[in-house]
Amino acid sequence: MTGRTHLTLGAAAGLLIAAYTGAHPGFCFAAGCLGGLLPDIDHPQSMLSGWIPGSGLLGVFGVRHRSFTHSILFMALLVAAWFAASQRAIIPYPYFIAALAGVATHILSDMLTPQGVQLLFPSRRNWKAAPGFVLQVGKWFGVVELIVWLAGLAGIAGALYLIVTPHL
Repeated sequence: MTGRTHLTLGAAAGLLIAAYTGAHPGFCFAAGCLGGLLPDIDHPQSMLSGWIPGSGLLGVFGVRHRSFTHSILFMALLVAAWFAASQRAIIPYPYFIAALAGVATHILSDMLTPQGVQLLFPSRRNWKAAPGFVLQVGKWFGVVELIVWLAGLAGIAGALYLIVTPHL
């Protein structure tokens, strides 16, 4: 998946969290976008890697693309980091959940690619959401990417509708 798709899915996740929790939509949108891009800090040409200090060191420590930062372990460490940071500073729960939802959409959408992800890192097994042939055909024609991106746009539209319309 491309950065554009991950950004769109993260935005949709953030806005859906805002609609569900009543939290500030702008902050949830930003947190979801950040979360949607965060797993790709293991790739030197990602949209975030130049903005996060030390992200280039991941390769030095042997972290390959779609391994550690695309795993359940990474998400668990994010939860632990949020919990530790929230002991010293107030970090609103809905904004963290929006970011975590963005990370989850990133990992799940990368499971729709022929490469898959190392979901149970440090296990090297690649997890994919469909048989390889289906994913490869989708990659050739860009169909999978287009469908996922359109689903993200639909999620954004649905979330915005829920946010701006009065609840009955």
